[in-house]
Amino acid sequence: NKPNAVFVDMDRRALGHVGAIAQEINLDFDFIPVEANLVSDFLYAREPHHNLPPESFDVVDALGITEYFKDRRVTHLLKKAYELVKPGGALIFGNMLDTHPTLGFNQQIVEWPGVVPRSRELLATIASDVAGVGNVEMYIPESGIYAVLKLEKPKSHDLPQFARPLGSTALVH
Repeated sequence: NKPNAVFVDMDRRALGHVGAIAQEINLDFDFIPVEANLVSDFLYAREPHHNLPPESFDVVDALGITEYFKDRRVTHLLKKAYELVKPGGALIFGNMLDTHPTLGFNQQIVEWPGVVPRSRELLATIASDVAGVGNVEMYIPESGIYAVLKLEKPKSHDLPQFARPLGSTALVH
């Protein structure tokens, strides 16, 4: 069974470009383009997108997108993306750090004023809210520009099991 990669973008030309590159470098897996709007077809859709069923992907890559969402929405986006991950899989995302060595240059000269840089602490909090404290790893490349986070989804047998008699109640905080 050949592995596959699903690429999602609202721009058909961008998907075509990715498909051409996949073909050019002889990628040894199936390329599946999905034309969808991240906001209307995924983030705020009432039903899961038919090409993006819950718990169907080993890895979900959301690099390069979180900087364009405010904190509450980025948490919502990451929770929705984490729902796509199979138990035993991972969600990978990155965010520009607020300690980026040339942040002012990027925001004023390169004109990325809408980019939302975040602190390591805030990224750890957001990631923990999505996946739980013990399921998050953060990597900071030597450049100090971005943080890359890996949110693992535990396999069901990795989850803590609680035994209690019938009729009892458990409160977990």
